[in-house]
Amino acid sequence: MQIPETIIRDRLAADLSMLEPGLTLVATEFQLSNPDGAGGRIDVLARDEFKNFVIIEIKRSDAAARQALHEVIKYASILMRDQGIKPTHLRVIIVSTDWHELRKPFSEYLERPVCHTTGYKIRVDPTGKITHSERLKPLALAAPIEFSPTQMIYLYESPTVREYALPRAYDAMNAVGASDHVLIRCNYQGSNPQIIFPYGIYMVIATQPVIDDDDDDHFWGTAEDRLWQKFTKLEVPRDTAESGGRDCLAQMLQSGWRVEVAARSGRFEKSKGILTDDDLLDSLVNFDDASQFWMCAQATPRFDEQWTEFRRHLDAILAGNALWRGVAARLLDEIAARDPEAKISVNVYNLADTAQMLDGLVRNPMHSGHLIRFGSGH
Repeated sequence: MQIPETIIRDRLAADLSMLEPGLTLVATEFQLSNPDGAGGRIDVLARDEFKNFVIIEIKRSDAAARQALHEVIKYASILMRDQGIKPTHLRVIIVSTDWHELRKPFSEYLERPVCHTTGYKIRVDPTGKITHSERLKPLALAAPIEFSPTQMIYLYESPTVREYALPRAYDAMNAVGASDHVLIRCNYQGSNPQIIFPYGIYMVIATQPVIDDDDDDHFWGTAEDRLWQKFTKLEVPRDTAESGGRDCLAQMLQSGWRVEVAARSGRFEKSKGILTDDDLLDSLVNFDDASQFWMCAQATPRFDEQWTEFRRHLDAILAGNALWRGVAARLLDEIAARDPEAKISVNVYNLADTAQMLDGLVRNPMHSGHLIRFGSGH
């Protein structure tokens, strides 16, 4: 008697620790829409302890071995393209009761392409003769969502004016082309009497593609800088405005502000089913990224691409300090060699930015004397 895949799926979803510890369920039968073709349903969508999304595909037998691989490739592609998930933050687990036929195509799937690949679309006549061929143009793949290094906050003396401005800020964002954006409602609840504008709209956009636009000659800076310049010219009410970097929201929370997501747009809205508002705020406050002077991240050698990205970020932030770059590289090499399953966390302040380093030490005294700190565990 064969047990239906749906039963295996539900039993597995109830106890994902059967696969590995640290997995948490996002959804079963997660629906994917695909404007460029067939969509589908992910058997089980989960997140691991490193905040990666995990596609779990269940196959009961050998009957659909290659179909299973085709499906997971399609599902991963849709998640990356439509919901902005970075390839290094996406994993796939294939579960089967019988690997006799699946093992070989699965092993081939794990290998990287070794030569240039081209696709052609052909037409044939009733005899099988090719009557036409044309090179297949790949779909334009959207870049994964990454938070812009420049963010903006509009501040208000009155909560009424702030609420009036929120939908206008949303429309203005879309009008200037920032389709991927988040608006965060901020309320000051601290005791500092110098805070005269205790209400705010904190605005976050995704990094923008570089576009050669002759009409933008009167704007300057990066694509994000140009977008913000356009945005501030639109009629969105504000008492005052401030701009800052990606750590500004964390600094506000430490200073007595309370925040909540007010609106999401574009891929931030599409990803709402798998990335909650709390997850989004956590990503903003604890972004796994390396700024020029500061890095706070976690990774494991078990995931090759994420480990490579983690090491590249760390090496970049330690640029200019040959001693620390060498020490960090040797330490990570040793940890990976001794325990490929290790969990590595790192916090770094780069002395190149003395003001930011001192600010970090003052705000978080437990870091005093620790300009670089590693942690390893299981």
